[in-house]
Amino acid sequence: MRLQLLSNLTCFRQIIQGIILLIMVVSITTGCTNMRSITASDSRYGTKCITINLWHDAKFHLEKAIKNDPDNIFVCNNLGVVYEYFGDNEAAKCLYKKAVDIALENIKAQGNEAKEAKKGTKTQGSSKSSSLSRAFEQGCYQNLKAFMEETGQTEAASDVRANDHLPLQEAASASKKILSKRVDIQKKLPPRLNIDGIDDVGILVLLADEDAEEIIRRIVQVFKERIQEEASFCINEEILQRVNETAPLAKGKPLSLSLQNHEAIIDLCADSDVQGLFALEIMEFKDDRTKITTVKSRYSEEERRYIYYDISSITRKLTLKIRFCFLEAKTGSLLWDKKYDISKVKEYPVEDEQKIPLYDMELFGNLCYEPSDNFISATKPQHKCSKRQVLIEK
Repeated sequence: MRLQLLSNLTCFRQIIQGIILLIMVVSITTGCTNMRSITASDSRYGTKCITINLWHDAKFHLEKAIKNDPDNIFVCNNLGVVYEYFGDNEAAKCLYKKAVDIALENIKAQGNEAKEAKKGTKTQGSSKSSSLSRAFEQGCYQNLKAFMEETGQTEAASDVRANDHLPLQEAASASKKILSKRVDIQKKLPPRLNIDGIDDVGILVLLADEDAEEIIRRIVQVFKERIQEEASFCINEEILQRVNETAPLAKGKPLSLSLQNHEAIIDLCADSDVQGLFALEIMEFKDDRTKITTVKSRYSEEERRYIYYDISSITRKLTLKIRFCFLEAKTGSLLWDKKYDISKVKEYPVEDEQKIPLYDMELFGNLCYEPSDNFISATKPQHKCSKRQVLIEK
């Protein structure tokens, strides 16, 4: 009786242990299924956010997805696009590479299965799966290649690509079965000219024609006002004037050689207490005026005929050849150096030249537009639009 009781207890214990084990297996399986379901949900929603430019939401959900499924090719590729948008180039590069590696591993695994399979149906299925993997690899690789080219990295992306697994025709056919979308990424790039830390700036003017000194001063004033509107620094009101090539700074040499004298630049800026220096070399200035007579007509109802009459006007053409430079006071280094040959024309409906304003600020402004705006544009952050491929789960 006692032995039978012990036997029954042992059987009952085994049944209980079996039930507990079954519950654990079901729980683990359900948990994994739920985890995959959560990952897929976050991945799909994050990808959708990319396509409608909700980049912060996309980052949040794709980062959740990659924690639950770090080897998901959709998540790796698309999160790489998000990181590139936010300027985290190193993280974007790693994820692009990982997405390509995942696709290549799938291609190799499916290729091995295809070689081992002997039945035609199985081989055909493996070929289709491999074609899809190759199509994924194509899309991820294009992102990686474009990223590396745009960031100027010297390492080649070709070594991560398998070109001999499947024909391109199969990859192209398979890619039609995969939903994908191209998105534009507006990336902020550093300015071409970094002027951080420069608050006060002086102006150095060198001109060859002393007779044009006053009008050149007016043009320089326009330069200063146009740049001052957009620049982050303050241009010193005092214009450091050096006339002709015999100026103390030039020491009898052309400006091109004078600007290489870093010590002279440093001393000049220190004397004026400025952190930067504009150097404007006026190589040529012309103010040509031409009288023009235009014949016009009007119809007279009283006389029933056209009456012709002359209208006189004066065309003024300003030509300015200038070298526009910017130097750093601390080191005397030349940061910006451009040459311009600018001509602007304006017609005045007058007969007498005395009626033409000598200092036409509108005309002077047109002369200064290109050099000053080019400089200001170089000091501001640049933006570049890049196209990336986003993989979309069905």
